[in-house]
Amino acid sequence: MFERFTDRARRAMTLANQEAQRLGHDHIGTEHLLLGLVKEGSGIAAVVLRDQYRVDLGRIRQQVEQLAHPPARSSNKQISPSDRYRRVIDFAVEESSNLSNNYVGTEHLLLGLLHLRDGSAARVLAGMGLQLDDVRAHVLNLLGRSPVSKDGLLEQAMRDMTLHLADEQVDPIQTRKVAEAMINAGWRPQQ
Repeated sequence: MFERFTDRARRAMTLANQEAQRLGHDHIGTEHLLLGLVKEGSGIAAVVLRDQYRVDLGRIRQQVEQLAHPPARSSNKQISPSDRYRRVIDFAVEESSNLSNNYVGTEHLLLGLLHLRDGSAARVLAGMGLQLDDVRAHVLNLLGRSPVSKDGLLEQAMRDMTLHLADEQVDPIQTRKVAEAMINAGWRPQQ
């Protein structure tokens, strides 16, 4: 799975592990991945957060340290990724696929963090005054894609279905239900 990850994305994940160890935490969480993305410094995620939103490593560290005081871990114990961290990685791979990219970069990791709104990283960014949807839109814009609202997707799905079924009698309520199911299953318009 990680063969699709860029060197910068892998480096950010390695830095996340180092940040968790440095802080003495007993797991690698989404907050550590956020630190890793910013510390990596040259990927799209770091550039967007630093240049567009004035997020720096010191501010994020300060926010992360205020989150919680984890139990002390022994120095010889291996730390492992949290379930939320794993979900972010899965979301990043999904974001890459949705964007028709054959790689997973720091931008996809950031999109994955933004997708998991109940994660510590999303709470840290929101606590710093960032609007998560705005950050997502900015990243997608940099990638040459504009975000589409769920309502916009619904309208497009219904329009596509109606065009395909032009000769059939189409029940609008049933069309809407099918369109919603398509969107929930991951349907996206052809670009």
